[in-house]
Amino acid sequence: MEKMPRQDPRGDLAIVAGEVTLQAIPVVGNALAAVFGKAARDQYELRMSNWLETLGESVTRLEQKLEDLANDPEFIDTVMSATAAAGKTLHAEKLEALKNAVLNSADPESRPGEDLRLRFIGIVEQMVPDHLRLMNYFQSPKQWFDQRPDISLPTMTTTNRGLVALAMRWDKSQEQRMDRLLEDLMTWRILGVLHRSNGSLELINSEHLTADGKEFMTYIQLPADLSADKGSSAKI
Repeated sequence: MEKMPRQDPRGDLAIVAGEVTLQAIPVVGNALAAVFGKAARDQYELRMSNWLETLGESVTRLEQKLEDLANDPEFIDTVMSATAAAGKTLHAEKLEALKNAVLNSADPESRPGEDLRLRFIGIVEQMVPDHLRLMNYFQSPKQWFDQRPDISLPTMTTTNRGLVALAMRWDKSQEQRMDRLLEDLMTWRILGVLHRSNGSLELINSEHLTADGKEFMTYIQLPADLSADKGSSAKI
């Protein structure tokens, strides 16, 4: 891809803010600021370089002409928002989700509205990788367990949370963290309320994602035409 958007200045502003804070520390402040500034800039530039290279390679595979995309202000806005978020993470799962969001924004006829696009990118920015794993699970609990035959489903009555812990291979020490992650997804209104059930079979065949949640998952997963190129459907 010949031209990519300029780096979002908010990343540089964060680095400058860090330097100013460190300079306020008596005696060693300036030295710390210098070390921090160089390290932060090096890391940020490396992240941006890797992100823009990966994004550029993916965008060139789209059917849309690059000239059309370069003149599409809504697409450029999405690229800039995703790029700002990409500069703040090192997690491959989040970078993949952000890249797919850009790819799914290329077609004006099929992309979500501006409010949803920016909202979804903002949600990805706030997520940790386990949020994405949970969303993949809730998209199709049955498929999740089918792909993991080593996990035995309980035959007795269980709860949604019990099944989630089993699917994620989390023990009791992770219960509070799991509750926080689930609460986040419900707060973002991409996961419905988890009700109790009479058994595991009913739970894995139930729908759990909200309408926004389903659209969110479509938005952050590889477009169908590019998935076909790989010979399989890609998951986050």
